[in-house]
Amino acid sequence: MTPDTAKMNRFTLAFDDAGLEREFLDASVETTRRLMRAVWLVVFVAVPAVGLVDANTQVGREIQITRLAICEPAVLIGLATTFLPPTTFRRVGSFANGLSVSMFLALVPLQNLTLEVWPPTWAPADDLVTLISFGLAAQVIIMFSALTSSSLRFRQVAPIAALAMSAYLCMVPRIATKLGHASFAGIAAAVLPTALVLGIVASYQLESSRRRLFLEHRQLAEERAKSEALLRNVLPTAIAERLKSDPSHIADGFTEVTILFADIVGFTDLCTRLSPVEVVAMLNRLFTEFDNLAERHGLEKIKTIGDAYMVVGGLPEPREDHAEAVIAMALGMRDAVDAVAKATGYDLKVRIGVSSGPVVAGVIGKKKFAYDLWGDAVNTASRMESHGLAGEIQVTESTWARVKGAFNVDPRGTITVKGKGELPTWFVRGPRVAETSARPA
Repeated sequence: MTPDTAKMNRFTLAFDDAGLEREFLDASVETTRRLMRAVWLVVFVAVPAVGLVDANTQVGREIQITRLAICEPAVLIGLATTFLPPTTFRRVGSFANGLSVSMFLALVPLQNLTLEVWPPTWAPADDLVTLISFGLAAQVIIMFSALTSSSLRFRQVAPIAALAMSAYLCMVPRIATKLGHASFAGIAAAVLPTALVLGIVASYQLESSRRRLFLEHRQLAEERAKSEALLRNVLPTAIAERLKSDPSHIADGFTEVTILFADIVGFTDLCTRLSPVEVVAMLNRLFTEFDNLAERHGLEKIKTIGDAYMVVGGLPEPREDHAEAVIAMALGMRDAVDAVAKATGYDLKVRIGVSSGPVVAGVIGKKKFAYDLWGDAVNTASRMESHGLAGEIQVTESTWARVKGAFNVDPRGTITVKGKGELPTWFVRGPRVAETSARPA
């Protein structure tokens, strides 16, 4: 779901998709926790510091009681919540944060109530206009900061701000009368509600931006995951990781691996009788079976060329039983082709060649990356396939020596191999069945 397709409620900003909304809330837990902790730590230090500024005035001394009795406990509640375990914080963090902000905003009307209950006696040195201006400025900062820096969701900010505005507007005329400064009522009634409205608007925009950013990050993560999956589908996982960190060429030598080449006998003739769509569908059916076998036996598919299939055992992670695993897959490939031929009625056979030996494997070039092999063992395995027989698995001496104890292998004899001369080869018949002897009576 992209930022353009995801729908949010116009008033609450919640996503219409309930699953997406839960995902957003879960993803924002740690961000909310960190921001709450930073904000409340700053406020916890700032509140007493502000008290030091006006401590020499009678007004400052009297409202300091309200600050310490209301503001600091509110801050401590919010701060303590940020140290809860993540699962607990997910349940109560938002409520505690809302409670803290509500108590913090209540500081403004409660301070004014303090002045009404205990009206100060102004000393000649007290500058009333300065004190009122200072108080208004502080109250604006309190209101705007509480609504925009607390990580509250807009659906919480709006009612909290509305209650604070109502409480304050009820107090303004009475406080102006007590102070004997009538203009204070008009100024306060204009400035402080404006601060609250701006705080509400800012909170709306901030949450909307956070949600849009969440969707963008989510979309980016999805695209990255697709790219990662595509890269791992083209290259072995270990090679893909190396290629991401070092885009230069990759080449590794392996002392011994086992390479398999397979070719579908009869497929070329079949192509003349089937439509292109049917040909591709048939080849996809066969190669999908081969891919499943490669995955099951822990082998690495290298490539397909037309109706030829190449797989290797023993890289990129070396393993001792690479030859046995490749032969086991070869037997499975033969059975898979026979099953498809029987199901479709087409005359299909697989011809398989296998050889073991050292190779160099890597990724070269700049475009259309492919993991490939080079070495004499690769060429020999290819010759084993091209010089083989339909329905047979032909192996070289190097492979025969490794698998003869686990599989029944019959000698074919010496054959002439192009570019290699005379080579002894063997046909793999199937797994070797353990011999058992009857116990004497």
